[in-house]
Amino acid sequence: MVPTSLPDTHRRWQADQLGDPAAVLRLGTGPLPVPGPGETLVAVQAAGVNFADGLLCEGSYQHPADPPLTPGIEVAGVVAGGDLPPGVAAGARVVDTTVPGRGAWAGYALARTAHLFPVADDVDDVTAAASHVVFQTAWVALVIRARLQPGDWVVVQGAGGATGGAAVQVATALGARVIAVAGGRAKTAAAAAAGAEVVLDHRSVDVVAAVGEATGGRGADVAYDPVGAATLETSRRSLGTGGRLVVVGFASGGPAPQIPANKLLVRNHDAIGVAWPAWRDHDPTGVADAQRAIDTRLANGTFRPDIAGVRPLDEALDALVDLRAGTTVGKWVIAQPGASHTPPAAADR
Repeated sequence: MVPTSLPDTHRRWQADQLGDPAAVLRLGTGPLPVPGPGETLVAVQAAGVNFADGLLCEGSYQHPADPPLTPGIEVAGVVAGGDLPPGVAAGARVVDTTVPGRGAWAGYALARTAHLFPVADDVDDVTAAASHVVFQTAWVALVIRARLQPGDWVVVQGAGGATGGAAVQVATALGARVIAVAGGRAKTAAAAAAGAEVVLDHRSVDVVAAVGEATGGRGADVAYDPVGAATLETSRRSLGTGGRLVVVGFASGGPAPQIPANKLLVRNHDAIGVAWPAWRDHDPTGVADAQRAIDTRLANGTFRPDIAGVRPLDEALDALVDLRAGTTVGKWVIAQPGASHTPPAAADR
């Protein structure tokens, strides 16, 4: 429930200069962010931890912010003030991405009014925060941009992480056959639990050869790659004739790799870029339709974000450091006291 009166200050992580998050982020107290035109003040219940939060601190995120800045690009919370979209009142539960630099690693955050989505009654705060960006990205990338069809073979890189795991679930739910690629026992187990038909540990197998064997020599129809530099060429080589390479991100770091245009030509491949925030602005109707489809599946249990754990605001930086080290299975969520969360039953984990 939204407070009857807003406090003067709130706790928030803040970077006063750009740089390595571990070096520049500090937890302190400061004034609430002030919503401008087209912005909504949200009382934070839960916040996702994403690679983009580190990029924002370093100044390399595609939607940069000048310091002082607060990370936390993904928020589930309660409308507390500012501009309200039609049909949304103060006190409504919502999910959104935040205004760059006025993020959700705090008691209050700013969201773009036009991008607010209501949270279904059957979806708890932690699930809402953990699922929004990863399932939206996977849906837009696979369904809208890559034109996924039932029966398609889909290679998902980074399938043990939150983004890849969401892609496995989306593709499987829509009738595709998923080949999940991950590294190590914990991450391959997570990919299998997400519903992949074939799971490959890239540390011990030749991924291209294994994809060829699984598909009877034809290759994959779609390759979904949020990892980037370390995997993009493997993803492309896993495709059959007419395959679609979907470039979602560069979680492995390093410079963006070059895609050989001559190979695209000879193999009749498509290279498809997916920057979900920009697509949301380009196709708000399609993204709203996607959110309704995602909400339905979250409510009935078809989709379930793989949550690495729930941590308090004090541990947000620790969660980001873990994520950037590449050891996280699933997604960290930062929750305020009182945030709703219904963990899956032990048999479902």
